[in-house]
Amino acid sequence: MKRFEIGLLLLSFLFWMAADVHAHALLNGSFESADANGHVMDWAYDPVYYRIDPSGGRNGTKALMFSSDRNAGSPLLQRVRVAHGIRYRFGAWVRTEGLEGSGFCARVCLLWEDEYGRFISGAFDTPHIKGTTDGWRKCEGVAPKAPANAAWVTVRPEVVGPAKGKAWFDDVFYEPFDKDPVSALYTSAYRGEQAEGEVTFAAALNVVDPVDATERVPPEQADRSGRRYIFSYQAADGTRRTVSATGHSSAWAWLNVPVADLALGEQKVEFTLSADGGAMGASRPTKVDGAMGASRPTKVSCSFTRTKTARRRRVTFDRLGRTIVDGKPFFPLGMYWSVSKPYHGYQLPVIDVDTIKTFVKGPFNCVMPYKPPTREQMDICHANGIRVIYPSYNRDTIAAFRAHPALLAWYVNDEKGIDHLKDLTMRQRTVEENDPDHPTWMCVYQYGQIRDLMPTFDCMGTDPYPIESGDIGMVYDWATTAHGGAMGMRPLWQVPQAFDWASFRQDGKGRMPTCEEMKNMSWQGIAGGANGLIYYSYTYLMKSPTTPFEKAFADVCAAAQEVKDLVPVLLADGKAPRFTSSSLSLAVRTWRQGRKLYVLAVNRTRADLKGTVTLGEDFTNAKPLMGEGFTKADGRVLSFALKPIRQTLLELDAKD
Repeated sequence: MKRFEIGLLLLSFLFWMAADVHAHALLNGSFESADANGHVMDWAYDPVYYRIDPSGGRNGTKALMFSSDRNAGSPLLQRVRVAHGIRYRFGAWVRTEGLEGSGFCARVCLLWEDEYGRFISGAFDTPHIKGTTDGWRKCEGVAPKAPANAAWVTVRPEVVGPAKGKAWFDDVFYEPFDKDPVSALYTSAYRGEQAEGEVTFAAALNVVDPVDATERVPPEQADRSGRRYIFSYQAADGTRRTVSATGHSSAWAWLNVPVADLALGEQKVEFTLSADGGAMGASRPTKVDGAMGASRPTKVSCSFTRTKTARRRRVTFDRLGRTIVDGKPFFPLGMYWSVSKPYHGYQLPVIDVDTIKTFVKGPFNCVMPYKPPTREQMDICHANGIRVIYPSYNRDTIAAFRAHPALLAWYVNDEKGIDHLKDLTMRQRTVEENDPDHPTWMCVYQYGQIRDLMPTFDCMGTDPYPIESGDIGMVYDWATTAHGGAMGMRPLWQVPQAFDWASFRQDGKGRMPTCEEMKNMSWQGIAGGANGLIYYSYTYLMKSPTTPFEKAFADVCAAAQEVKDLVPVLLADGKAPRFTSSSLSLAVRTWRQGRKLYVLAVNRTRADLKGTVTLGEDFTNAKPLMGEGFTKADGRVLSFALKPIRQTLLELDAKD
């Protein structure tokens, strides 16, 4: 038997031997405790790759060091009993030396399992550290609440192979992130103001095992969980009105209210969560465990302004999350452009007359250049019908370009998570104070942190890049997690992969996504809630060592053109029909425009897929507008037989 196979069997044995030791808390995260044989206690790991470094830790204390001179990867494992209903911050301090390879290298993740050790899902959104670091780096993430059927969580610092080099891990942590039963109160109103229609107020909850409910109960009564979810606001008649929540879930309590019911002008809307009969208006609970352990309620508030008429903004968002530019719906369809510098003897593209002429041959209407454009470059974009997502949050830059007709939005966050929350919040505030006419956009891979990042952006995006690095179905997962993390109250411009991983990897492994893969990733993002797509990236189409630029650009253009052809459907403004999907592998989204209904069905797997979509209303005359795989309609049920990574969009007539 090969040595690595023996190591894996040993690792598995140690892992299960330690399974019953850890109840809700991580043990020995600093690796200081070891047994008589020198093995770090409470952790399972392969001694082929890991050993104790007696003075290699952050403060000259112990650390666990990974070392390999061949392509390999190996985890550290500790199982902990799951505590339901609260989120956890997890991570470790990491330093690396010559750690290289085609894998993600050093990172930390969580894996949830059921009572029998069967994998359910995981949290992976921590930085990936490689090369040689300048000292220690904190590698951390925030996990969503554990799945309902999870019994165990594995805390897993690891080196993801194949990789060579060294990595040190120290001070691993797994601790409750939610410090209060209620974190904050948000509103669906763009920048806190609205003139008409319906507005949603949503309180971010951190409570253990709440009872989901959509039934209304009087404010003075508790629901079946023993808690009361109470909103109060200044009503149109001048009285202070107290009402129970429209509904609540494990993460949110929300209130939907007609704007006409609210008083004109600015006011404070409040939410109170109480338990065990606690009196209204009392102070915060003193016991902070996410479980509402004290009887006193928690109160949060937000500002809302009802205006007589809607403020006219050059760029804004409506109640459906659609982008509105100069009063008209707009679907952002663009690409990132990287910085300009020589690469392998030739110049990467800059925004000039010639490069824009090539770019506008495609179906795109915007760009996100990492290098801030000059006024001349902004003029070139405007002359060619291209809008710009400008990478800045500087007051002087905002003052210089906020009136430029090419400006679409301000790019304020490129993959920074909650460890930068204070700075990111200040960036958002700076833009709000200096430019009421344009929104901010951010893009992160920390898709599980969206709820906590809500004070930092107007519009969000995530950037799953699965081709040659993961399961293509992750595109839909990231989009839906982000959309749900903001409770559908923030617009989503998603970032599909349009580059070759070989451009980044020293071993040259990778390839460009195929045209069909880019189409599928685009539609997965849209099915997950995206109302805009910004592909990454135009520059890296030129850097692929495997695919000529002409071929790569033609493929991404074909994928984006398919979306552009259906933009009238994607910008429909009716109330979307309700639906249920027969399979998690079948991603679905619906729209309504007048008497027309539209159903998008996406196979997000690499296998043939049969499934059904059941609508919540009657229809007739189902016909495909795009793609193949629709087989029949029977009553309210649509049946599909989709080829791998294929999709179709149907048009139907609504019945009276």
